[in-house]
Amino acid sequence: MLHSAAARTTPAGTPVEVTETDHATIACDGGSEPLGHPLVYLNLLPAGAVDCPYCGRHFVFTGDPSAGHGH
Repeated sequence: MLHSAAARTTPAGTPVEVTETDHATIACDGGSEPLGHPLVYLNLLPAGAVDCPYCGRHFVFTGDPSAGHGH
């Protein structure tokens, strides 16, 4: 399950979308960006969070890390 949480900002003040998920691996394609970006799969474990290298979206793992990879 994915859901957006409160936005955070970059040092330049640009808002960054924060998405919470109970899946350990997520896919990001830029979403609502006008042109998007190539589809990338990101692993949230073991750190518990990851930023998309293309659009900067921040994904946070909210599931149980001992329960496997959320598949």
